[in-house]
Amino acid sequence: MNKKLIFILLSGLLVFLISCSKKDDFNGTIKVFDAPDLEGNSPVQLKVKNMYETYNVLFKPSFKLEEYTWNWNSSIKQTAANVVGLRYTPAKENYVVPVIDSIENWVFKVFPPEFSKKYMPLNILLTDTLENKFNFIQIIHRIYEGNIAANYILVSYVSERFDLVKEKRLLPESWLSLFVEKMLITRLPAPVEFSKVSTAGYAKLTFTNAEDVMKNFALLKKGRTKQNSGLPTAAWTRVSIEQDFGDYVAFIVYTPETEKQLAYAKNPDILKKVNLVKSYFRENFQIELPYLPKSN
Repeated sequence: MNKKLIFILLSGLLVFLISCSKKDDFNGTIKVFDAPDLEGNSPVQLKVKNMYETYNVLFKPSFKLEEYTWNWNSSIKQTAANVVGLRYTPAKENYVVPVIDSIENWVFKVFPPEFSKKYMPLNILLTDTLENKFNFIQIIHRIYEGNIAANYILVSYVSERFDLVKEKRLLPESWLSLFVEKMLITRLPAPVEFSKVSTAGYAKLTFTNAEDVMKNFALLKKGRTKQNSGLPTAAWTRVSIEQDFGDYVAFIVYTPETEKQLAYAKNPDILKKVNLVKSYFRENFQIELPYLPKSN
């Protein structure tokens, strides 16, 4: 078993034993999931094993419902197809290897190998869709490119839908931002100076559908969980510091310079935040973020 996984399991057990010995109140539920099965010689099994050995991460093309829904002291919903709320559909096996290859190229290889091996999240669930459903005359579907929970990061589009967008900027930007957001929540040092620039934007719980967040707050996007009801003009969800930082990393790497200049003209704080993100990686990790523009 990989040292990273052993350390995590032992650390969790130690924390649990210490908490018991101190008789601290604990309202959550302790769950122990099965150790990873890295046996087998199918293309999917070999790819999963290779990523585990190379980066210390565990891609899961299939998983128990409990692993998706359990979120330490809360539960993530899995609703029926015709019921409002969150729902995922399983990944299609034929798309597992192409999607993992793309994540490796679009996310992991943006950074030096030692950085990705040390900081990338351990558990990565793969799904076809992840959506939030709302009632508005009929069921309205808000499709997510991925999501973050306490014990995993989830990536969708592992199906025929991947073919429709794999040449576009949507997934490279969305997935790079999502992985950086997760790393910042769990392991990376806080971007203190960056977080001071857009405090008014982070304080807003929602944004109107027509609101220009670049101009008003130097945010690049609205909340990654999208609109919060089925109305066409529904408000968009909030933006955390971590999401915003991830969005800026993706902006630096994948947005062409001509588009960057348009953003800087809207709000000079966008250029200021770009430079703060670049300085953050230089000063903390001696990393120069690459420029790999995608045109659409």
